Amino acid sequence: MALARESKERAWWQGYDIDATYRTLIGLESAATAISDYQPFSLPGLLQTPDYARAVLRGMGEKRTEPEIEEQVSLRMARQQILDRDDPPYLSFIIDEAATRRLIGGREVMVRQLGTVLAVAERPNVSVQVIDYEAGAHPALPGNFGIVEIEDSAASGIVFVEGHQGDFYLEGAADLKRYRRIFDQLRSIALSPNKSLEFVAAVRDQIRTPEVH
Repeated sequence: MALARESKERAWWQGYDIDATYRTLIGLESAATAISDYQPFSLPGLLQTPDYARAVLRGMGEKRTEPEIEEQVSLRMARQQILDRDDPPYLSFIIDEAATRRLIGGREVMVRQLGTVLAVAERPNVSVQVIDYEAGAHPALPGNFGIVEIEDSAASGIVFVEGHQGDFYLEGAADLKRYRRIFDQLRSIALSPNKSLEFVAAVRDQIRTPEVH
């Protein structure tokens, strides 16, 4: 929370009904100079379209009313305003092939969603890489995580780990070193940014016009 208070951005998220963990994540994102995000099962929240985010939230199995879902979608879209600020952070996304192929929301939603990934990846401060199935086993098979880098702060970085047992933060030097090393390993085995965008475009086209067997 101290890191969130150090952010130069106004705490626009204070009006949302969210828990402290999520509130802290948004504060960290707003203060970040760089964000490294690995997602194996779904596309990153900072790249999601409203329809995709809506389908993700509906499919999570939690009891939410439609107004609650819409509030969460609105919040997720508001988080993306860091992409358009004057000094946006450098965003490095690594996603598993499964996240590009899972038909969350159906074919039309996925086609638009993958198109958005391609469009955002054209920005100079955004990198998207895909780990395809042929890469085999890798150090991050247990699940997704993110690293938020923050300058002029008491901590140089924070690791955010999500799971069914709850979300938590790691800020110890050893943890940061380990997760940075893992992310570097993922970057090295993933397709290059250019190859990744070609891959995403090919998956989008396959979803748009599926083969008839």
